[in-house]
Amino acid sequence: SVVDSAMAEGQHVLMDIDVQGARNIRKIISELPEDDPKRRGFVDIFIMPPSLETLKERIEKRGEDDRESINMRMKNAEKEILCKNEFRYVVVNDDLEKAFKELYGIIESEAQHA
Repeated sequence: SVVDSAMAEGQHVLMDIDVQGARNIRKIISELPEDDPKRRGFVDIFIMPPSLETLKERIEKRGEDDRESINMRMKNAEKEILCKNEFRYVVVNDDLEKAFKELYGIIESEAQHA
């Protein structure tokens, strides 16, 4: 797969997935041999909004979703935020530049320990 090829070349692979997708990947990773580079290099990071109100404002500001879609997304976000402690790291996206620097720092730090 593209992910396997990128990892074999020593590249970082970022995936934007939901909580269930992260659970599935964790399960797959946990079944790999202890010395598999994919297992050692796996890091899960939950990126969350500073508040549900801020998230709703951001979604509405984009102007891409109708009221029903926004309500569904908000209900889903509430459920997913409750699962944030399943992740090794949590980054609060209150300021894009700050969140990016924190995310980059985590990736760089983990790469040194992989």
